[in-house]
Amino acid sequence: MVFSELASRLNDVGYKNWMKAGYCLLKLRNGLKELVSVEMSVFHQNLIKQNTVLRAGCIGGCKPRGKQFHPNCSVCREWRNEILSHHTNRNGEINWGNCRPWLWSSEHWEVAKAYMPRGSADIQGPDKCDAAALLNLIGFCDHFRFVSQQKVREILSSDWAVVLSGRDDVDGIPNMSNEDEAVQISTMEIELLKEKLQEILLDEQDVLSEEDISRIGKFRCFLEGSKDLGSHFHAAIQRLLNLEQKKRT
Repeated sequence: MVFSELASRLNDVGYKNWMKAGYCLLKLRNGLKELVSVEMSVFHQNLIKQNTVLRAGCIGGCKPRGKQFHPNCSVCREWRNEILSHHTNRNGEINWGNCRPWLWSSEHWEVAKAYMPRGSADIQGPDKCDAAALLNLIGFCDHFRFVSQQKVREILSSDWAVVLSGRDDVDGIPNMSNEDEAVQISTMEIELLKEKLQEILLDEQDVLSEEDISRIGKFRCFLEGSKDLGSHFHAAIQRLLNLEQKKRT
């Protein structure tokens, strides 16, 4: 397989550092996902054991909207109160729109999404999350108080591209001269770009500024600028173009 375009992109120091940061965050995510899944299951079981009202499913067709949630039934009101009581920032904004309240009684991951960033509604488990989403969950749900919250905040606020600059050994990106490792790099790059794309597409529901539109255009042009990425992200490029045109009209 030929990876000449990927090798060319990695000649750019900034892009290479972004890839290094992404590599470490993927490793972090892989290390956290099992812990988070097990602990959220325990948390969910404890809630239901301690409050029998939560065992019933939604009886009012309750649906949140964005950061607003006004339950129609007593069961969902009780769930909302429990979720808030375990939130470490009770006066902060909660992305209720991530959740499907009618599943709170049976699926622990639906409860987890109340502590996660906007755009987590379609994420069905920790293996589909990025590291930032899992760290937000750990930081905002007090069930994870056994984890150093200072460390969580430090990681979320770190400039990984700067911290990792200049590292090319096994702790960074593998060697491009080895074809098997080049395949790994290519796969990792696609995964990171998909995460970046998902972040951008979250803006579809927002009112975009000219700066936002410019950022979308730059990312689209970056994907179009390489034949390999252009081919892989063909549908996404069209979607980005449609988003740019829609917001300009």
